[in-house]
Amino acid sequence: MEEEAEPIEYIIDSNDDDEDEWTDEEDEMKPKQPSWIERLLKQFKEEYEEGNGYSEVYVIPEQDRVVMRKKVWIEPSAPGQPRQLEWTNRPILTEIHFPWRQDFNNVCFAGDLVITFPMQEDQIKQCTQRRDTYRLASIKAHSLLKQQVETTIVASSSDSKVVKLPADRPSSYDSKANKKTMDLLVESGLLQGLTSDTEKKQVYRSQHIFLPAKVLPTYHMDDEKYFASSLSMGHLIPMINQFQDNLNQQDNLIGYSSMDLSNIKQLDKTGKGFNFIRQYIRTNEEPFFIASTNRESRSFSKSGDNINYETILGRYDREGRLHMIQISKSDNRMFSVMNSVRVVQKVLATVETRKEEVFQYKSDELSIQGFLDIFKQYTNRDYLQWHDKTFEPLSPEYYASLKYYSPIPFNIPSLKDIAFSVLKEKYLISRKETIESILLLPQILIQEFIKSCVNDFKPVGFEILQDLKKELESSSSSSSLVDELIPLDYWIKSMFKRDDTLRRFYVNHCAQSIFHPMFNEDNLLINVYQSFDQFKRKDLPMDRVFFASPDSISPVSSSKAVGQPSIVNHATFLENFHKNTNNIFNKPEMDWSNIIIIGGIVTASLIGSTLGFEESDIDICFYGSNFGPQDYKDRIDRLIACIGEQDNLSICSTRNCLTLSKHHPNRHIQINDCLFVDVEHVLLGVDIEASCFAFDGKNVWTMQRGVEAINYRCNFASPFGHSIRGNMYQRRLLKYLLRGFSIAHFTDDPIIIERFGTTPNNNNNNNNHDDQVPTKEYYQHHCQNGIALLYSARDNPAIFAKLVAKNKSSSLPYGPKWDKERFDMFVQDSFDENYDGYNDDKYPQLIDLDDLSSSRLIHFDNVEDVQLEANWNTPLDQDDIYDDDEDEDEDYDGEDEDFDGQDDEDNDQSNNIDDDDVDQDDMDQDDLDQDDMDQDNDDQDDD
Repeated sequence: MEEEAEPIEYIIDSNDDDEDEWTDEEDEMKPKQPSWIERLLKQFKEEYEEGNGYSEVYVIPEQDRVVMRKKVWIEPSAPGQPRQLEWTNRPILTEIHFPWRQDFNNVCFAGDLVITFPMQEDQIKQCTQRRDTYRLASIKAHSLLKQQVETTIVASSSDSKVVKLPADRPSSYDSKANKKTMDLLVESGLLQGLTSDTEKKQVYRSQHIFLPAKVLPTYHMDDEKYFASSLSMGHLIPMINQFQDNLNQQDNLIGYSSMDLSNIKQLDKTGKGFNFIRQYIRTNEEPFFIASTNRESRSFSKSGDNINYETILGRYDREGRLHMIQISKSDNRMFSVMNSVRVVQKVLATVETRKEEVFQYKSDELSIQGFLDIFKQYTNRDYLQWHDKTFEPLSPEYYASLKYYSPIPFNIPSLKDIAFSVLKEKYLISRKETIESILLLPQILIQEFIKSCVNDFKPVGFEILQDLKKELESSSSSSSLVDELIPLDYWIKSMFKRDDTLRRFYVNHCAQSIFHPMFNEDNLLINVYQSFDQFKRKDLPMDRVFFASPDSISPVSSSKAVGQPSIVNHATFLENFHKNTNNIFNKPEMDWSNIIIIGGIVTASLIGSTLGFEESDIDICFYGSNFGPQDYKDRIDRLIACIGEQDNLSICSTRNCLTLSKHHPNRHIQINDCLFVDVEHVLLGVDIEASCFAFDGKNVWTMQRGVEAINYRCNFASPFGHSIRGNMYQRRLLKYLLRGFSIAHFTDDPIIIERFGTTPNNNNNNNNHDDQVPTKEYYQHHCQNGIALLYSARDNPAIFAKLVAKNKSSSLPYGPKWDKERFDMFVQDSFDENYDGYNDDKYPQLIDLDDLSSSRLIHFDNVEDVQLEANWNTPLDQDDIYDDDEDEDEDYDGEDEDFDGQDDEDNDQSNNIDDDDVDQDDMDQDDLDQDDMDQDNDDQDDD
């Protein structure tokens, strides 16, 4: 075997005196330094040269890392001895590991394979330039980290001394630190070197992790957001540390982390992370990391008999895929759903096949029996006899212990799957040529490739569908061929997968690697009036209408309207908007920078209808990478000055929201306290497609979801919207149903089909299509969850009325008779009556203008994601109904009959700011009389 060559090290001292010692002959023997190394070393000398010693830097280009250390003068220990230069115990900068592969290869995944193929010459040239700039910027970034230290006074018995400690992981939002970071990026030339909007977005979305000068030892390695953002950028050190920590603590690769192999492949475009964990997968005999679900579902299920009611099972199907099921009984102290059993099903190395059910019981004893029954259903064994043993399957249809299948073999893909993966990667390199090549394939292969794109959890799948559809429509291809290759089901499902991934990238501060991008972000936002030709009315297939709007014509889109513009023209929109907002913003002094208005008020102005939007709020969001707390306070002051008539202004504060009320006929202005990165970030947090529009004072922006909703006049019931707003999502769909937007549903989910059938029986239309009859009955109840709640509302008018009821004391009143005096009195009385010392963020509270503080501004990272009590697909049986013992919001007693119960409109953010869970009244099926319905608290039902 050939011995590996030692890597060449380029060394330079910050003391230049030794440079003269080189002879001409020695100089010729010195290795030639690449230009980037010369610039890096020169910059290093300028940044780190200090008078009390000197520094040294090692550059190892073959390993693409930099090592630095520092010498300082040490005073003699005895008189007469000379000072000595010694290395410090703590180097200036231990190492920089750059976030790219050492080679110049393109990377893609297929199954458990990391596939590489060489870059083209123009790719190599562009990538080399980016790497050079990034190296220099990383060195400069270290100087920023040096300033982010904590100074702690350590008191001793004799004296006090100042000790400087490395700062903990820099906050993802610190306006001063972010400004310094952005200044640094500009000064380094990194931003100027980025050629597309996609590349620049990565910096704005993840400033605090984009330049990793050093991984500090105080970083929280169990922070999943930091783990995800580091991995997506290509920083391997945090991942290595977390894996090693978990292995040392529990012999488990990822432990309590919710990430598994499929999540890692979704983020790890370089392949470095996946290659790293292969060494552990080969020898891992307890692969519970693959089936990990969430933190609270593990190790919390022991009961009084000291038996751990939790197990992970496995079974191979005919195609050789490993199916896993995790069954766990809740601990009453830890689970959000008490006395329940959670069943999570997953297929190894896939994202789309994860399903979850939660079964609720009336007591702990019944939940234990439920766990035992479910275990026997899947294994045909008695859990009490086998809970501490590894067992094999009794027959192919039954499950065994997951340990029985250890070690789990690699998923080796077919040659076709490998080719499809490479084709998607080549599309990112050369789009037009790749699309043309795809269309030259036999139609059966094109169909299989398109299906692969639909099943792809990465956004590139929908990008390819968009370009294929555009190319087919611009050619002589018939519309029937387009519909055959890319049916509406494929289009909608792939669209939601893309938006779901993008939203998670924003929530977790994930920046794509600019050296190994995984999808394009240049054309995600759609300028509505520059794309006016895309907005044309369409017919929604009746077999996809879940719940038709009572105001719509049957079929959902009138045939006379098909092909006609689905929105008004730009001039009419502006006229509608200023009319709907009572000309509050139609003033020269209105400053629109870093401000957008979103939601129902924009939708109403676009479609030219106010039906159902009469009480909609005006929702304002702030965005911008350099927008800080003081900017927030200044903009609020200027906005109030623009509104005018401050003596007639009421200011109310709720959770993450500030409402300015100038009273009827002026709509409430709801200001979101959450700062967003950009307009795209805001729209990715909108759960209702029909309200996925933003107005910046000049242009109207949307995403593809908004286009489809307006054209089909429907919203699409989906797990995506449910993940944003939780159990409030279903109610909000029903609200838009009354505004003329039907509810569509695209599913082939076996759980839903089993419980409800393939296609709903729409009671608002006379349908002739045949629905698949459900194999199980479901219990109609207002405490259902997810899709089951929509079925209950559709099939039971009393439940529908309860869900759309609006009167509640946590709402802000609105109407002709609600002047400032009456409004303020009602809000104050409601707050005093309901405030118990803990729920001050739930009920609107009056505040003075002088009480406004810049500290209200919350960066989106500091708002918790919605925590779902149950999965979107979870139907509850009759014995599984929640027992709600308290109703937090008493209904308004009707003394003021004009009170409209205005439901604070239009506040959809990616971090679920107003996601109050609903506490329902107990009610039996026989008591579902509409006249007796309580109008209990709802969400702040915003768009």
